[in-house]
Amino acid sequence: MTKVQALEEEIKALSPDELAELREWLLEREDDEWDRQIAHDAASGKLDQLFEKSIADHEAGKSREMLSIDTSVPTAGERYRKLRDEIVASGLPLLGDDELRKEIESRKS
Repeated sequence: MTKVQALEEEIKALSPDELAELREWLLEREDDEWDRQIAHDAASGKLDQLFEKSIADHEAGKSREMLSIDTSVPTAGERYRKLRDEIVASGLPLLGDDELRKEIESRKS
């Protein structure tokens, strides 16, 4: 059995709360790795050409203003986390992956 297969078996045995905690940790880890990679690329000069081209394009009138984002409106992820927290606080059990798939299939028919 490989390490990944062993981890998969361990993950299957997690409670819904433990799975949510693991999911959150993995997302944070991925975000941190992305930040480290961008910082490394910037420090190494890997992004310099891209930056210079974007400045040149902007100065040549090839850019446009980005749409502003209303940060007062919660994102889908924020709404999901709030809803999940409300469910957990209510004492209702969270559905596992298999239960969730069954629930979705039952609602399709």
